[in-house]
Amino acid sequence: MSKKYKGKRCVYCQDNPSINQGDHVFARGLFLEIERHNPIKVPACDECNNKKSSIEHYLASFGGRHSGAEETLNSLVPTRLKKKS
Repeated sequence: MSKKYKGKRCVYCQDNPSINQGDHVFARGLFLEIERHNPIKVPACDECNNKKSSIEHYLASFGGRHSGAEETLNSLVPTRLKKKS
């Protein structure tokens, strides 16, 4: 695990220290595996990362108008919803 972001200021709250691995600006779970190369990451604290994660779960479940949206909704959303149950 990379320590590149450890202890840096969270980009979201500008208050707390970041977690070790940083946060993906755009959640990998919102994209098909073949579209997940070189994700943008930033320093983020646990609290902000968790809040953002809940928003991303919502978007993965109900959003998506990009070219792979239908396949994403059909292949990834059911798995994510099972994890939340």
